[in-house]
Amino acid sequence: MRYHVSILLPVLSVLTSAIVAAEIATTNLTAQHFPELGSRRVKTTYGSHVVQSRKENDGMSQFQSAIAPPCVDCTITFMQAGLEYLDGTTADATTNMWMHHVVLLNRGRKDSVCADMPAQRFFASGNERTAIDLTSTFSALGTQHLGYPVAENDTFVGSGELMNMLDTPQEVMLFMVWEFIPAPPIYFKPAVPFWLDVGGCGDSDVPAKPGKQFEYISPVLTASSHWDIAFIGGHLHDGGTHLDVIRNDEIVCTTEALYGTSGFATGHIARMQSCLNAGSTLPGDQFYIKAYYDTNAHTPMTTADNDTLEPVMGIALAYLVASETTSGSWFSRVMLIYVVLTAVVVTGLAGLYTARQRPDALNRLLEHFRGRQWQRVRTTDPETDGLDAEDGLLLHGQKQTKYPNI
Repeated sequence: MRYHVSILLPVLSVLTSAIVAAEIATTNLTAQHFPELGSRRVKTTYGSHVVQSRKENDGMSQFQSAIAPPCVDCTITFMQAGLEYLDGTTADATTNMWMHHVVLLNRGRKDSVCADMPAQRFFASGNERTAIDLTSTFSALGTQHLGYPVAENDTFVGSGELMNMLDTPQEVMLFMVWEFIPAPPIYFKPAVPFWLDVGGCGDSDVPAKPGKQFEYISPVLTASSHWDIAFIGGHLHDGGTHLDVIRNDEIVCTTEALYGTSGFATGHIARMQSCLNAGSTLPGDQFYIKAYYDTNAHTPMTTADNDTLEPVMGIALAYLVASETTSGSWFSRVMLIYVVLTAVVVTGLAGLYTARQRPDALNRLLEHFRGRQWQRVRTTDPETDGLDAEDGLLLHGQKQTKYPNI
């Protein structure tokens, strides 16, 4: 019987003592973003896995192990999963070894979507190996002050399946590339992961259908807060064409499956597109995903005896950032400050330009006010105004027939 990661999630809490920590080896890499803040980039391998041949259980090997976070009291800004052989060469479809799917969970937090799950799903990848780069979501590459925070009591679990397409076993190592800031400044915002799945909060596997177009739709997730959508990554299996993320029946993100070739067969998914800065949410907004498959256009994967199709999936992992509202409008206070400052600067520059073009204008304007002979006089009936003697004094100018030319 095959077990899948979505089936195992509900029992993670009772398996804590049975989850063996993976043997970890860490290599330092060159940080790509925010080196001025002491950012670090590392490649961490988590033990080795011997994946049985395709003749045994269709070459599927399930794994689950505790993995240490790359840092503590830090903010992760980049993460990407990979698979390699013991000699460091890449293990992928070209060598008949698949990272079928990998999920990382944080046991220090509850899941953002499925409250009954004992851990928060914060990272996922299939053989497409999509990177999550939170520094490049709303603005230019490597400039966004955003990340996934790791607290002192957070512990991670890695769970997933590896698939060997050969008739002999293969030994591989799972690794992650992390980039993080050890002590992020207070202006770094925390990003919250939200997992949308056509299987809902149950099994992520759904049946494939031969020789036809079909689609799967997830349950609806209703937003309860104001959020900005920083990142969306999609996951499909072979046969998939694209995945839509839909808000209030309008598409906000389409992640397309891009196909490549391998040594075993042609037409495997090589990459999934991501969406950056996919808009915002209001309380009450309804989100769901729709996964599209066409097994006429793209050959789905089969079991070892080729008589049945492997199950497929439709998953979107979105990272959201809590946003601020100003007087009921949907833009941040920071943006309002920028608008006000810009208006002040433009007004000042316009005044300076006018003064330089017509240097006598200011003097003539001052002479105009001096010419009105302003005086302090009492109101007609200050007692009824409830004002004291000083408050009842106003400035009053003599009538002029017209403004002077400026």
